[in-house]
Amino acid sequence: KQWYQRRVRDISKYDFRRLKSYTDNLTDYHIILDLVPTITKLYFKGELNLNLSPLQSTIMLSLGLQFRSIDETSQIFPELENNQIMGIFKKIMKKTVLYMEDKMKADIKLDMVTEPGKDTEMTGLGGTMKEELEKAEADFKTMQKENIEKVKAVMPSLNGAEFSIQGKEIGEKDVKITDNTIISVKRVVVPIAEKDASEKKKSKRKSEGGKPARKSEGGKPARKSEGGK
Repeated sequence: KQWYQRRVRDISKYDFRRLKSYTDNLTDYHIILDLVPTITKLYFKGELNLNLSPLQSTIMLSLGLQFRSIDETSQIFPELENNQIMGIFKKIMKKTVLYMEDKMKADIKLDMVTEPGKDTEMTGLGGTMKEELEKAEADFKTMQKENIEKVKAVMPSLNGAEFSIQGKEIGEKDVKITDNTIISVKRVVVPIAEKDASEKKKSKRKSEGGKPARKSEGGKPARKSEGGK
């Protein structure tokens, strides 16, 4: 089995995310204290090759197997303060996360690589790429022709004449107009140039035509005044 599959019972994906968040300074170390004994056991069993120094191994032994706190562990090393021990502990957890990430990546690569079986025969193309494409095109056209023949056999009349609707068959009674019915009316659009020309002609006619002169009672036009010529 692969490394992570063997360690699923010991460290789950959720546990790994907790370790990752702690090493990224997103959570406090109290979130992962329950994982320290498991990591310590795996390290001393040889399952985690972390290459720890004697000081780091002693701190892991104190925290993980002797279940001592940070304050109690600092009493073993009087020359070290609590924040220094916490810094060493975080380095150990970072090594653990990096080691687990490398193992997970290797497991994923093994899952992706599939070797061909003994009965698998690897054969190349029968001809050139152009010949293979022409052959595929001919096969497709043959299949398309066969499908058309099958459709014609099932439905002889493909033109749909028997299903067409004649204009005379539809009357006013067959059309029901409701509130949602949309009626379109054909509208003739006159160009602006023609419209302006027609308006000019009308205005010209009005300007040329004046009021008609008054006729006398005998039908002749009325005389002009003496001053007029």
